[in-house]
Amino acid sequence: MPVELSGDAYDTPQEQLRFHERLVDQLRRSQEIQSAAVMQEAGEVRFALDGVEYQREKDYPSATLVVASEAPQPIGLKLVEGRFFDSRDREGGMRSAVVSASMAKAYWPVAGALGQRIRIVQEGVEPESRIVVGVVSDARRGDLLKTTAGSFFSLYVPLPQLPLAEATIVVKHYGNADSTRSAIYRTLESVDPYM
Repeated sequence: MPVELSGDAYDTPQEQLRFHERLVDQLRRSQEIQSAAVMQEAGEVRFALDGVEYQREKDYPSATLVVASEAPQPIGLKLVEGRFFDSRDREGGMRSAVVSASMAKAYWPVAGALGQRIRIVQEGVEPESRIVVGVVSDARRGDLLKTTAGSFFSLYVPLPQLPLAEATIVVKHYGNADSTRSAIYRTLESVDPYM
């Protein structure tokens, strides 16, 4: 379910984060829903491996940036090693990242990805250093019809460290889709009846 936050009630990143956390928390309490999370693709991002110097912008490797809320087990993905996001990955917490299995294999084939440092590189922003805390199964991202190895390179960052005004709420549910859809709308209305 895509959710777009607008208006004065959600004009700061902290208010946007509070909304998403309340919604996910209440969805998880619903009898129809097994688990819920925020998982939003934020486009392609360039990154730098720790200890590697790059001459030009096009020399930096790239991956699909995905912003995700904490979850014991990410929906639609399998945790391969390490952990997914939890309470340690709050706004002021450790700057963490989770990478896809293909990305881990491509860039850390011997040493493994866990504990490795990367820097997210965006134009006009100081490079942001993060430590890899987990590896998840591959998920094809984007609209490309032709699949390449790079189609599976995904870099996940925790929602509290990059709140979004537009995000997708994903759920894993019990039973039929219609009752789940109704539960989602009821929950959304309880969090914000004007949404």
